[in-house]
Amino acid sequence: MTPTSTGPQRTPPCAQCRQRKIRCNKLKPCDNCRKAGLDCSYRENNHASTNTVLVPNSILEDRVAQLEAQLNAVTALLHASNWADPNTPDSSASAASSPAVNKSTDQSSTVLECHCGRQILGTYFSVHYDYYMHWIELFPELRDTFFELSEAEEYADGPKEASQLYLGITLGDFSTLSTYQPADTEADFLIKTFFDNVNPFVRMLNEGAFSSDLTKFRLGRLSQPASFNALLFSMYGLAVTSLHPPDVMRIFGVERNWLLNKFHEAQELALRQVDFINSNKLPVFQAFLFYLVFLFVRGYYRTATSMIGLAARIAQRLGLHKDPSYFTYSSWVAEWRRRLWNQLILLDQKAITLQGAISMLSFAWDTSLPENVNDSAWNTSPLAKPSDAPKETGVFSQMTPILSKRKTLAVLCPLRQNLRTKPYEELISHIETGLQAARELFVDVDDELKPLASFAYIVMEIDFASLRLMAGQAHIRFGQSTSEFRLQNFLGALEILERITSLEAEVTNPGWVWVFCTDPPLLAIAIVLLHLSSVPDTPYAARAWAQINIMFEKYLTIIESNPPPILASLESLRDVARSLHPQASAVSAPLNIGNFNSLDHQILFDNLISTEQRGHESDEIILPVGERFNLGSQSTNFSPE
Repeated sequence: MTPTSTGPQRTPPCAQCRQRKIRCNKLKPCDNCRKAGLDCSYRENNHASTNTVLVPNSILEDRVAQLEAQLNAVTALLHASNWADPNTPDSSASAASSPAVNKSTDQSSTVLECHCGRQILGTYFSVHYDYYMHWIELFPELRDTFFELSEAEEYADGPKEASQLYLGITLGDFSTLSTYQPADTEADFLIKTFFDNVNPFVRMLNEGAFSSDLTKFRLGRLSQPASFNALLFSMYGLAVTSLHPPDVMRIFGVERNWLLNKFHEAQELALRQVDFINSNKLPVFQAFLFYLVFLFVRGYYRTATSMIGLAARIAQRLGLHKDPSYFTYSSWVAEWRRRLWNQLILLDQKAITLQGAISMLSFAWDTSLPENVNDSAWNTSPLAKPSDAPKETGVFSQMTPILSKRKTLAVLCPLRQNLRTKPYEELISHIETGLQAARELFVDVDDELKPLASFAYIVMEIDFASLRLMAGQAHIRFGQSTSEFRLQNFLGALEILERITSLEAEVTNPGWVWVFCTDPPLLAIAIVLLHLSSVPDTPYAARAWAQINIMFEKYLTIIESNPPPILASLESLRDVARSLHPQASAVSAPLNIGNFNSLDHQILFDNLISTEQRGHESDEIILPVGERFNLGSQSTNFSPE
C-alpha cells in the first residue's frame, strides 16, 4: 500500500548512496555511482512518493527474475555434476569444471522434490524414512509391502535381530572363548576354506602375514592374541557361510545353522573382549569389518547397517579416511589401511542396497584405492624400506576382483542419482562407458590366476547387466515404455538368474558362488516376480519359476525364522505370483543352463581354461573332506548340547 501525504514530497537518494550513507545529488545516474562505476537505482521506501522510478510490482518482478536465474544456474550445475562419483574425493572439483546444462523450471523442481525422500509415519511415533535412491522405489507394489512389513516388525516383541553386540547383551564370560575353538584339523580346514572361497572377494588380509601370525598364536608367542582370536572366529564363521549345509553336516557332524550360531556368539564375545568400540588397533577394526560381512550374509541387515555408522566413526578415529601417503607408514601398513577403508566403502553400499540406508561416508575423504598387486609381492615386515613397495604392472592380480567392484560402484552411485532425471539412452551410455573401463582390468592375466579372473569377469558382467536392468526399470517406472520394452527387461533379468545358477557347475571352485549370498540379485528377482504376478499367461513361466525356486532356496535362505523386510517383501510377491501359476511354480531348474549371450562374458576368456585343466584344478581346490579328515574324535567342541 502506498502511503498518502498532503505535505511536500521529496525524491529519496539512490540505493547505493543510501547504503554507503553519503550525500546523493539524485541524478540518474548520480555522480557518486557514475564515478564508482556502480548501478544507480532508486527504490521506494515507506517515505517515497508515488512518482518514483520503480513501483513495488516492478521491483518484485525483477527480484523474482533474478532468483529464477540463480536457481536455474545452480540446478544446471548440479545436473552437470550428477555423473561425478560421490565417493570420489575430487567430485566437487570436477563438478565445478563441468559445462552447464540448461533445464526448465519444471525439471529443476522435480530434481529438488525427488531428493527429499519421504517419511512414513506409523503408530506410537514410529517413523520409516523412504530414501529416494533405494532400488525398491522402482517397484511401487513391492515398496508398499516393504513398508508394511517394516512397520509390523517394529511391533514384534523382543529384539528384531539376534545380534545386539553394541549393547553388550552377548551372554557368557571371556573364559568360555576356548570352548568355541575347533580342533586344529577342523580349524585348518576352515582357514583354507576361507582363503579359497571368501578372501578373494573380501580381501583385507595378507595370507603370508596371517600364516606367520597363526604359527606364533598357536605357539603362544603372538603379542596380541585376543585380537587375533577375534579375527579367527570371524574367518571361521565366514568359511561356514560359503559351505553347503550337507557339506557342513558331513564334515563336522552338526547342522550348519547351529555351527553358524556358535561362531556368531564367539565373534561377539571375542570383540567385546578386545573392547572393539574404544580400540585404536587396526587388527581389532579388521575383525569388526569381517564381523559386519558375516552379519550381512546372515541377513541381519538392520543391525549391520546401524553398526556401519559406528564403523565409520571408528575409521575416522583411526584416520583411515586420509590417504596413508601423507604419513610415514611402511608400504604394507599403508596398503592395509587402504584395504580396510575400501572394505568399509563396500559395506556401506550393501547397507544402501539391502536396507535403503543413506551413505555414512559422505564426509570428505581422500584415501586412494588398494594397489593392484598380489599378496606375495608385499614385504609385510615393519622394517621394510620404501623401495620394497611393489609396483603395479597392469596384470590381473588377487586384488583385481575387489577393484572391479569399485569400478562398478563408480557407475552405480551416479546412476542411482539420475534414474528419474535422465533419459534411458543416456543412462545406458553411462553404463557402457563404465563397463569398458572395468574390462581393462582383465586384459592381461597370468595362467595361475585365469580361473579366478574368469569368474571375477563373469561377476563383473552380471553386475553391469544389473545396472542395465535398473536403468530399464526406471524407464518403465518413470518414463513411457512399451510392452516390448518391458518384456525385454524381464528377459534380461531372467538371463541374469540363469547365469548365476549355472555358475556353480562351471567354475573351478564352486565355493566362489558364495559371493551371490552376500550380494543377492534382488533387483533381477523382483523384476521376474513382478512379470509373473502381472502376466498370468506368460510363456516363460516354467523357465522363470525354475530360477526363482533356486534363488530362494540357495541365495535368499536366511538363518532366522523371520527374514528381514526386504526379503519378506519378495516372499510376499512370490506368493502372489504362485497363486497365478500353481503348476509352473513347482518346477525345478536343470543343472546346466545355456550360454548367457546377453552378458557376452566370453569376450576376453574364450580359451581361458581347457576342460582338462579345469578338471585337474578342480580336484585340487574341492577338498575330499571325508578322506582328508577323520573328525569323529576331534569334533567334540562342535556337538550340540
